Amino acid sequence: MTSPATPASGSPGSPDGIPGFDPAASAASSPPPTQPQTAKFGCINCREQHLKCDRITPKCGTCSRSNRECRPTGLKIRLNGDVSTNGKLNFAANQKWVKTPKRLVFIDETKSIMRDASSPGSGADDFDDTVLFEATVPSAVLPPPVLTPMQFSSSTYSSAFDSGPRSPSDRFLANSTPAQPVPQEPFNWPLPLENEAKLIRHFVQHLAHWLDLCDPCRSFETLVPERARNCPMLLNAILSFSATHVSQTQDPQYNQAALEYHLRCIEHVQKSLQNQDDNQEDHFAAAIILRVIEEMEGTRTNFGLGIDHGRVLIGIRSFVKDFVNRDQALKHGSLGAASFWVGLRQEIYRAVMDKKKVEISLEHSLVNKTISMKNGSASGHHDYNLANQAIVHCAKVLNFVFGPREERTFERWKKLHNEGLHWKKHKSASFTPFAVDQDQSKSFPEIWFLRSCHVIGMQHALLAEAFLECNNLRRNNMVDASNRVQELVRQICGIGLGNHSTAPSMFTACMAISAFGEYFTEPRDQLAMLDILRATEKSHARPTEQIQNDMRKKWNWT
Repeated sequence: MTSPATPASGSPGSPDGIPGFDPAASAASSPPPTQPQTAKFGCINCREQHLKCDRITPKCGTCSRSNRECRPTGLKIRLNGDVSTNGKLNFAANQKWVKTPKRLVFIDETKSIMRDASSPGSGADDFDDTVLFEATVPSAVLPPPVLTPMQFSSSTYSSAFDSGPRSPSDRFLANSTPAQPVPQEPFNWPLPLENEAKLIRHFVQHLAHWLDLCDPCRSFETLVPERARNCPMLLNAILSFSATHVSQTQDPQYNQAALEYHLRCIEHVQKSLQNQDDNQEDHFAAAIILRVIEEMEGTRTNFGLGIDHGRVLIGIRSFVKDFVNRDQALKHGSLGAASFWVGLRQEIYRAVMDKKKVEISLEHSLVNKTISMKNGSASGHHDYNLANQAIVHCAKVLNFVFGPREERTFERWKKLHNEGLHWKKHKSASFTPFAVDQDQSKSFPEIWFLRSCHVIGMQHALLAEAFLECNNLRRNNMVDASNRVQELVRQICGIGLGNHSTAPSMFTACMAISAFGEYFTEPRDQLAMLDILRATEKSHARPTEQIQNDMRKKWNWT
């Protein structure tokens, strides 16, 4: 058996076949190959584009292939200057040491590192071993990775919604599809069973109810998702609202996604403020949703992204007020009208918390028609109108309480007081609770209602009465006033505790505690109020820490 033939010298199968090529001479004359020098960190170009950098100097492979200047990061690893010749640090005899746990991990959380850590192309080998200081720690101690919308996967999203019982279709949607990146705008409809679709469904099933409390048409549940197909501003507002709620109540990994959707929405807000178009009603609804997020998170900063967010928020509020002032835009039963009632409740919340007047105008035909309406325009709508009447009355009372002192006359107080009595006298029987906890040992016995409009209507009527009670200009016996205010607040909080499916009922309870919590002197009542505040923040993403701190100060807690 013969061995395979080798190509002859000069044959095309070998470099030896190149005329004039002498392998021996070449091997003798060529310098030995050298390993390329590498930097400790990837270059700026690769880091900005979230690309894997080979760190070769003076020019990495990526920059060489793209024929551009390779920019080093300038990052250095610096050790303490007091290093002995054997590489150990020297410390003074009186050096003070801080006790640390045996299991410890040091994490660099600067913005650039966090950004790179969240990018799909980043990896641990971008860094030299000398910059990773890690002790043995259980995985549960490590913080969750920061997710951007491009990493917003089906598997991680599903885990955030697995806390309760679900239908077979829910389980199918949660587990049947692999992870997919979030699509960039414009979205293609129908959406895949992934990120945006699940966030929209979360809005419809869990959050739209917050906004449709006094709307028989349930516009935010039924109409807004359909309008969002053709309105990017409205769509991103929905996505941001849902992601914010999930991040604050179930899984903080969604905070980054919520931020991304929020910033997208703000870009559309800026365009809307500059260019008037035919989608003003949709934009009004989006602005209302953005204000819900503002209530959940407080005023955002510009995030270093060149966005003057304070100006944008002012622009949103100005847009809301301008839209409300256009009387023809608020037709009864329209999305604009539904958004107005949500906006009015938002203004009441802000007025109580900031101790300021309600800024939305109450002088237009929608309010006048609602106040004067004796029967609903359709069967069963009367209770919704009654609830909105109570909300308007509460707004008027707040304008009296927080308005100019010269306008706070007894005659005006008397008129508002009579309006409240008239509402209580003529409200329908359905506003009577169908169940009340008889355990009087509780600070706030639960009060149950059947519908959300009854819950919110009664709470606002009671809240208005409490403000009038403590601002009676001719009451001499303040003890009686204090007792009555406490009785009203107990009812407001009891309604909140008894109607968990109506999350805003807890927000109204928090308003009452913020305004009148100092009237309660018994430690048992004070602890029960703090429990309400903490439960609201945990379950509904409504910040209450400031109210808790204010109450502790007013109660002289140390």
